[in-house]
Amino acid sequence: MANILWAEDKTTIFVVENKGLVESYKKYFELLWSQEVIVGKGVKGVQDAWNKMLDELEPGEEYYVMGAADREQKALYDWLVDFHNRRRAKGVKSKFLFVAGAEKYVERFKENYYEMSETKFLPEGVYKGIQFNLFKDKVLIIVWREKEPIVFTIEDKTVYQTFKTHFDNLWQQDTRIVKGLDAIQGLFEDFLEAGEVDFIAARGYFVDKRPEFIDGWEKRAIKKGFRMRNIVDPGTKGHRITKFPFAETKYTLPKEFANLSVIWIYGNKVVISNWVEDEPMAVIIENKALHGMYKQQFELLWNMESFLTSEKSKLA
Repeated sequence: MANILWAEDKTTIFVVENKGLVESYKKYFELLWSQEVIVGKGVKGVQDAWNKMLDELEPGEEYYVMGAADREQKALYDWLVDFHNRRRAKGVKSKFLFVAGAEKYVERFKENYYEMSETKFLPEGVYKGIQFNLFKDKVLIIVWREKEPIVFTIEDKTVYQTFKTHFDNLWQQDTRIVKGLDAIQGLFEDFLEAGEVDFIAARGYFVDKRPEFIDGWEKRAIKKGFRMRNIVDPGTKGHRITKFPFAETKYTLPKEFANLSVIWIYGNKVVISNWVEDEPMAVIIENKALHGMYKQQFELLWNMESFLTSEKSKLA
């Protein structure tokens, strides 16, 4: 099965070799071909399909979304606020796999209508412009066309289960790649939620690029009691990232590390970031065991001076 994402600057193709998934998509094609699918058009069609979904879900039940994103259409945006208020009032839960780049949008509304939800993010470029809602052996496929969205409602247990298995695999994957300043800004919000972060070789490039955001972020971090530790080379001394009131910094990293990857350790995550030309790129790994290994590595580096002093004392 080849999923082709057409874009002006580049075209991305995802090829999946999986017999079960291919058979499910063939079945989906046949359903469309034989018109055994409910089709809705426009914002009204999407609203009707989602309202019907909420009506069918009982309190305590859950639905699943792949490809959630920031919807800029004014009419749909306002309606989504109302929809999620009704969803919360009814006690319906949800899991969202957002497209990469929607981090700021999710953070903005996390305490509003994404309450009673769990959110994660898809790899870069996956499912942009198309969304899948999964519930009660049904699949809503929403194609977000610029002029007029269109929604397909499929009621088929096999199709649902295939998409749900795909959702589960994406939900459980522990590594993804993000690019751009907005994505890095989303990670800074993630730090605050975790309450602390340890850096290896952070040099403050993002701090320099988004000073106004950092002004507000610093105030919120102070109020929250946030903690930051950073191990850097001496050349970073005096940079703002070393001067936050909640930051501890050690200048014990060899200068040869100055142009290598930056490692961020927090929550159950490890982030390895680089600046490729003018654009930051980060590999996010959400794995408890791997996080523990990097955390141990950080502690060894952080305490290296006292460790070496202790070893010298033993030799003496």
